[in-house]
Formats: sequence, C-alpha cells, structure tokens
Amino acid sequence: MEINIHATDGAFHQTVKHQPEDSQKPWMKKAILGGKLFVLGMVTLVVVRIASAQW
Repeated sequence: MEINIHATDGAFHQTVKHQPEDSQKPWMKKAILGGKLFVLGMVTLVVVRIASAQW
C-alpha cells in the first residue's frame, strides 16, 4: 500500500474551463436582441394602425 501512495506515474487530471457557446459569438446575442426589438416595433405599429383605423 505504501508503494501505491508514492507512485510517481500516478494519473493527473487537468481541469478544463468550459465556456458557454454565447461567449464565442457575442454578435449573435446582439443580432437576436435586435431582431426581437424589430419584431416588437412592427407589432406595436400594426396594433396602433388597427386601433386608429377603427375609430
């Protein structure tokens, strides 16, 4: 048992930092946010036009 504790060729494990996919493509987050804001603006425009057309 003493020999196994002091073995020089023991297995060493290296830690690996895992990065989320979004950190590799920061422009993708901005593109999605821009698309959402555009759709929200278009929906608001359509709702306002429909509401004003009925009066």
